[in-house]
Amino acid sequence: MQTPLQIFNYTVQNQSADTIDVHIDGDIVDSPTKELLDKFWGDQTSTSFKSFRDKIPAGTKTVNVYVNSLGGHVGDALAIHDYLKHLEAKGTTVNRIGRGIIASA
Repeated sequence: MQTPLQIFNYTVQNQSADTIDVHIDGDIVDSPTKELLDKFWGDQTSTSFKSFRDKIPAGTKTVNVYVNSLGGHVGDALAIHDYLKHLEAKGTTVNRIGRGIIASA
């Protein structure tokens, strides 16, 4: 059986010790759904608040968030938003860049 082609991805890339790029290119889901999708379908496209939060190391000075998503779970989307606001309040520079579709959640 061939591995399905992944069109959308959720990735994190470190550019330097203090800057991180986060690319959200799939659905926003809750944590249990993310685990289920990962385990049974190998889905690496969805993002949950927990997966988002766990990918940002402490001490990061700049977070660049690139979003191309049809939306999804409102609770986790709001939690991601609140987390970014929290990081800004602590002095982290957060850049939000929308590409393509930024919809729903």
